[in-house]
Amino acid sequence: MRHLNLLAAVAAVLLWGCNMAPVRAPARPDTAAIAAAVASSARSDADRAEDAYRKPQAVLEAAQLRPGMRVVDFLPGRGYYTELVARAVGPHGAAIAWFPPQLSRFADAIDARLQNNRLPGATKSTVELQDFASQVGPIDAALLILVYHDMYLPPREGGMAPPRFGTPAEAVAALYGALRSGGVVLVEDHVGPAGGDPATAANTLHRIDPAVIRRDFEAGGFVFDGESDALRNPADDITKPMFQATVPHMTDRVLFRFRKP
Repeated sequence: MRHLNLLAAVAAVLLWGCNMAPVRAPARPDTAAIAAAVASSARSDADRAEDAYRKPQAVLEAAQLRPGMRVVDFLPGRGYYTELVARAVGPHGAAIAWFPPQLSRFADAIDARLQNNRLPGATKSTVELQDFASQVGPIDAALLILVYHDMYLPPREGGMAPPRFGTPAEAVAALYGALRSGGVVLVEDHVGPAGGDPATAANTLHRIDPAVIRRDFEAGGFVFDGESDALRNPADDITKPMFQATVPHMTDRVLFRFRKP
């Protein structure tokens, strides 16, 4: 029995790439479906130009994406990942671009992606954060791509920071409530210096200490389920604002996966 348990543990690690270190045997991502989504000729040239530094194959594999899943792109920006998720999960899955009504500036870009039913299964949601779990869930996965540090930004009318629509703890709780048991949250963000006030780091550097991410999600009931070094860049000066990266778009980025028990 001990021999079989050892073999199972080794097999679980070998199943998963991206240098992940899961705490349980992970689900297997559909690498072919993800590759087909990335390679789709229907994607825009602008999106394709971002692939080299975004590394979507590695990111979506880290999210364990498979056809048929119901996935939220949390604070989706202009929807780069919303489209890729929609293509990877297919017409029997769902890709939901969520942002609160206070951030309606995202609407035009998302609407443009969804027009003429070009992404079957993709929708947008603009419910308030307090209604997220009940109105958007149940979901299998959520992506937070370069946005979690923004949860620490103060309200600032007319500035870069969004109006306050929830605290980090409230966002984590909303995600936890929306996820099915066994569902995952994938967090990608710009690495900031260890220690210090996360609000200051968010406001001045647009970065976050990875330990803060892990602390917040574990405090919210999630289990840390692995990390990837696919987006790490040790040459990046993490004491500088992410906009001042030596090479544009090549900040040191952490990629953490958390699972709802």
